[in-house]
Amino acid sequence: MSSDGKPAFWNEYQGEPLPEEDVEELIQVSRGAQDPHVALEYAQRAADSHPDHPQVQESLQRSIFMRLNQDAFVAFVAESTQDYVIRFRNSRPVMVPKTRTHEELFPSLKQTEGEKVLGMIWWILLGLVPAGVVALFLSPLVVYRALYVLTQRGMDRRDRRMAFITILLAGLLGLLGAFFTFLLVLHLIG
Repeated sequence: MSSDGKPAFWNEYQGEPLPEEDVEELIQVSRGAQDPHVALEYAQRAADSHPDHPQVQESLQRSIFMRLNQDAFVAFVAESTQDYVIRFRNSRPVMVPKTRTHEELFPSLKQTEGEKVLGMIWWILLGLVPAGVVALFLSPLVVYRALYVLTQRGMDRRDRRMAFITILLAGLLGLLGAFFTFLLVLHLIG
């Protein structure tokens, strides 16, 4: 440590990555600092040099939480692909590395084969409206597609279960369509 309380290498590596032992010293100084401003300054210097280092990320998060405990004001300034830029009250902007790899959407926008084949049941239900004739013709097509899904290798149990349920529903709705079609024919004859 120098006389001003900063590590001896503080000004030595301006803009260059610090050696591993210097990063460790920055982390230790940040952990030992009582002032959240000082702890954040050392953690930020370590993060500038080695943003993907797990101990550096932990130290930066710890010092940010210490700072937030002192004053809960934080302003989002900007975002890049690797960092968030935030600012606390009366301080310079702080670069916080993103620690997650990608944003996961919920619910998943990609449908599995089982979900696709189960969704075809709606077409059969719509086919019941015109006296069941369309449902009578769509049911075998949906059953055929569901059987195709059942025969695929590598399908998980959930997709197989959906395909099996689709076969049952398509069969029942096909029978209901046949009944409605039969009633239509009886009505037209009589």
